[in-house]
Amino acid sequence: MDILLRHGIIGTEYASQCGGVTPLFERFETLTPNKLLCICDEVSVAEVYKDKTLNEKIKNLVTKETNDLEIKNVTKITIPNYINIRCTTNNENAGNIPPDDRRYCVFLCSSQHKNDAKYMETLIDACKSDRVARAYYQYLLRDKCKYKNTHEFQKNRPLTEYYKELVIANLQPFDRFLSYLCIYGTCYSNIPDDFEKPKELEYKAYNIYEKYKEWLVCRKWSNDITSTAFGRKLTLINQDDNTSIIKIKSDKIKYRFNLPNLEIYLKSKSRFDPDIY
Repeated sequence: MDILLRHGIIGTEYASQCGGVTPLFERFETLTPNKLLCICDEVSVAEVYKDKTLNEKIKNLVTKETNDLEIKNVTKITIPNYINIRCTTNNENAGNIPPDDRRYCVFLCSSQHKNDAKYMETLIDACKSDRVARAYYQYLLRDKCKYKNTHEFQKNRPLTEYYKELVIANLQPFDRFLSYLCIYGTCYSNIPDDFEKPKELEYKAYNIYEKYKEWLVCRKWSNDITSTAFGRKLTLINQDDNTSIIKIKSDKIKYRFNLPNLEIYLKSKSRFDPDIY
């Protein structure tokens, strides 16, 4: 990626490289202004935990139309933004990909030639070749190249199985709780062998939130949302699909969960965890 793409095809004047993604957001950074691409090597999950807003910063960076160039002791100026980000990592789940993501494309690299020194030497020599760089550049310009229409990236991006695994790995506890209800038909962990899974469950609003908190405690997970936010999340699903969660307004607000429909809804939104236990 660095030798062929950055040096051979785009050129270092218009492509940059750094370790991790944090340097992209430093005050006097020069990695993104007037650049088409930045290669972020060895992205670490520690960065995500250190800065909870990192995912939002990345989304803003790759979508905003302008960028700020600030040089020390020089007036800050605003310039057009053309940056694209490529990240490489050996760390598992180094990024937080939400279910409604439209910006990421993820590939799991093959380890077939790991520790094969002869293969790697041949590959590096090919990447350094001007003829190979020119051939790859010509390929990208062809009408038959499926990656030519980059302006339709969101529509045409390949959604790999590894991408889908990462989305599930980053699901919020709320979605995992609903997945658990769909799979087991109850919010309790000690399910008897003769338990008959129902098709519907009905709870008062305050009651289901208390059961959600108990469910988290059993898994030693911290509670991430208030009762108001919990109710709001249920209401949003009801507004999006009133056949999966039915909101009943009486003296006390109740929620009726149609488990088969709820499972279909969660799967359609990439919010279903089939392995929750």
